[in-house]
Amino acid sequence: MKRNLAKINYRVHTDAIKEHLVPKAVTPAQAVHLYASEADLLNVALFGMTASDWRNGNPDKTGNMRDYATAAQLVCLSNLENLNALFIKDGIPSAERLTRLNAIAIHQMTLLTVASNVKQLGMLVVQDFVWGTVTRNRSRSRKTYYYMDEFHVLLRDPETAKYICLDNLLHAYKI
Repeated sequence: MKRNLAKINYRVHTDAIKEHLVPKAVTPAQAVHLYASEADLLNVALFGMTASDWRNGNPDKTGNMRDYATAAQLVCLSNLENLNALFIKDGIPSAERLTRLNAIAIHQMTLLTVASNVKQLGMLVVQDFVWGTVTRNRSRSRKTYYYMDEFHVLLRDPETAKYICLDNLLHAYKI
């Protein structure tokens, strides 16, 4: 499931490589090498190493480094694929693309992992969407069954717990 996040912009990225970097008269093996080098450009920008470096440093693991990436890294990777496709279309050389993508990766990973408010904000946005859907369905006389696994996780955060309690009180008293 997590890896599906990384596949969001994969097609955009590979199409940009095909249209702007792969010369017309190359063998399939040469094209594969070009795609792999672009994938490694993204790997170095985000993870600081190539796929080969990761395999050599992790001989006990199967798959590749992206299979072991966190959700935040996969979101960032998806963004980098899209940006790299744009940079390729603009004709930016690979060394400059690597520098730019690395700076963007550092910034995005800082936002996604260090900023504690991001998770809290994300939870509130999701909750608001779900409760809004339930409320709209109720106003249309539609039944809505809402199953939430791991509900206690929401109650750990004071802001989301307040939101849940306040929203339920307002609906209970039809305020």
